[in-house]
Amino acid sequence: MKYDKDTMNSLHEAYKSISEGDDHEGKKLSDVEKAKYDEKLKKASEKAPTPKNKIVPTKKRIDEAIKMTKKEYANTHKDFKSDDKNNPRVTRYVQGKGTVSTPVKITDEVDKKKEMEDKMKEVEDMRSLP
Repeated sequence: MKYDKDTMNSLHEAYKSISEGDDHEGKKLSDVEKAKYDEKLKKASEKAPTPKNKIVPTKKRIDEAIKMTKKEYANTHKDFKSDDKNNPRVTRYVQGKGTVSTPVKITDEVDKKKEMEDKMKEVEDMRSLP
């Protein structure tokens, strides 16, 4: 289909007016979109707060340790215990993570009984409130 000169000029002007403001002449659409995305990311990174300390502290071994008595640890199946006597660990299931090897802090039975008594007293105190 052939167009006359006037029609071609008007089409050319229309295309120019549409593409005004866009400096992506001769670029692929994917390159233009990538440039827009990069610019958007740059603006977002400028707004984002910067951390003062880049080192993120992790939980200490003692903080995440499970308290068990010697008897409870001995009753745990050997497949779920570590062989290391100095750093005892137990494999357990954690919701959302799966099976996790967790350190164990061995406590005396006296401490365990005292904790239970304290909890029972707290429960009784809560029941006695009006």
